[in-house]
Amino acid sequence: MCIRDRVSTQSTGVTGFAAMQRSSSFVNDEGIRVWLGFIKLDGKIPNCDALHHLLYNSESGSAADADVIALLLTDLTLEAEFMRKRASEVRFLLKEAVSDRDNYVFNEDDESLLMQHIPAQLIQANEGVARYNSMHVGVRRRNVHDRDADGVKNDEDVFPMPVGLTARSARKNELQASFKSVLTQEILMRRGGEDFHLLLLGANLDTHDDAKLGQLEDLERYVKHVSTGHTRSCALVWGDFNNRLCAFPALEPDLIKYHNKEGKYELSEKNVDMLVDMMVDPAGRRELLAKDSAVYGGPGLCGRTCVPAECNVKMLELFDMGMDEGPGKDEVVLPMPSYKQTPFDCYLSEKLGHALELKNLAVDLSPPSEEHKEMVARRYFGWKNYKGKYLQRQVRADGDAFYLQLGWLDGVGVSRHAKGVNTAKLSVWETECQVQAFDHLPLRAVVKITF
Repeated sequence: MCIRDRVSTQSTGVTGFAAMQRSSSFVNDEGIRVWLGFIKLDGKIPNCDALHHLLYNSESGSAADADVIALLLTDLTLEAEFMRKRASEVRFLLKEAVSDRDNYVFNEDDESLLMQHIPAQLIQANEGVARYNSMHVGVRRRNVHDRDADGVKNDEDVFPMPVGLTARSARKNELQASFKSVLTQEILMRRGGEDFHLLLLGANLDTHDDAKLGQLEDLERYVKHVSTGHTRSCALVWGDFNNRLCAFPALEPDLIKYHNKEGKYELSEKNVDMLVDMMVDPAGRRELLAKDSAVYGGPGLCGRTCVPAECNVKMLELFDMGMDEGPGKDEVVLPMPSYKQTPFDCYLSEKLGHALELKNLAVDLSPPSEEHKEMVARRYFGWKNYKGKYLQRQVRADGDAFYLQLGWLDGVGVSRHAKGVNTAKLSVWETECQVQAFDHLPLRAVVKITF
């Protein structure tokens, strides 16, 4: 069972119990509040304590009393031996982690799931090992209409179909299906006598621009198709978008040539100091986000000019990614970058003097403040391999641009083509440094929808 009472937060003092207490008294009369969470597992086994921490370890971004709770997990690797002996550990993952689970209907209860109580899709299989992406969703009962009039509000009333898979990348797709794809979950809700169709899209987009464009074109067709016939409909996408930060001219004077090779660079200590100064300041983070490959068009390194790829133009055409300039752009506090952090395994290995690899998600209850520059530098720029090579300081060329191993690869997008909706806005965007998987920090966000 999940030990919920020990969840705490360094910054706000919120506990699992306090979050549960707050949910019993708070009533959201201002539309639909959708909580979104994402963890790139990289083969780590999820557990209830870590998931509960992601759900409630925040004042503004807590899942307490959310109308919809949706958790996306990618790279869930399940070995045959594990499933024979310990399958119960990965069943009902969200249901076990939610404080007031009796107030929700979960897609984990769908009897048509391919794996019992695991809303996942197989994305890659090798001998004895299967790799999945999963989307776990709970809808608060006050938003569920008894559509089949059987006197019971259950999963069949709110989830017309189980979790599906679409927009698979065409790259490396000849002999084995690509693992880059998008999970889908439709939700049928009723609020204040009004029906509302919510489409959740859990994305793992390709790193190659042409393949990503193909995925987004497929996704555009899919969204148009499933929203047809609904008066009120909105799509939300979140997960790993694989956008990177473009290296910019201010870095160039202090860059180190990588092994004196032309066109290959590494960040110097001066570069690291400059980036850390920007990262610990909210305005500085906004300035860095403006260098994201999704939006940045301007000077790069070596006299090159950065231009957003067609896939990124398409992404911004379909979804509001929280990157727009102009009024309201600072309404959401930008979190620390989700990538590329030094893995928790490495910290522990260094501390213990022995190489080790964690098999499960971990909760580190005592990480340093993200405002401490030395600790930020260590988290984002201090990872070395066994040869002493820095793994986060490389500046890599790809096409006409150079890219940093840093940025907000994991994000949230709100459909620009919602129907019958007054507002649909990202109101909270956070990364969670206390839940540790590998080199991505977990994401937590809240979207508010009114109609």
